[in-house]
Amino acid sequence: AIVAAFMKQKCEEIIPVMCGRLYPRFKAKGIEYPSELRFRRMVSCWGNCRPARSIITFSTYLIQLPEKCIEQVICHEFTHFLYQNHSKAFYAQLSEFMPDWKEYEDVIKKLGREIIIR
Repeated sequence: AIVAAFMKQKCEEIIPVMCGRLYPRFKAKGIEYPSELRFRRMVSCWGNCRPARSIITFSTYLIQLPEKCIEQVICHEFTHFLYQNHSKAFYAQLSEFMPDWKEYEDVIKKLGREIIIR
């Protein structure tokens, strides 16, 4: 419980700053900044976007990943404000926001098996 609380605290400190730094990429496409960022222990996904409610939820496990991997998850979730699915158009847009996203997704998949405690 202590480690989980620590990871959540670190997420609350770091991820909003990263979102703010990345946000201009999305604002240019007319995406509003989320009304709420949430953080919770999620073992089946790194993030979740609810465009209709303007909420992004991030897994507290993210904090264990390298910074560029966290950026990839942030960009992925922000892209869901334009596309609520994982269509070709979604990935084309994600590639515009972060051209090297696939490289970091591969790292995330590899590290995810090692750091997520089920």
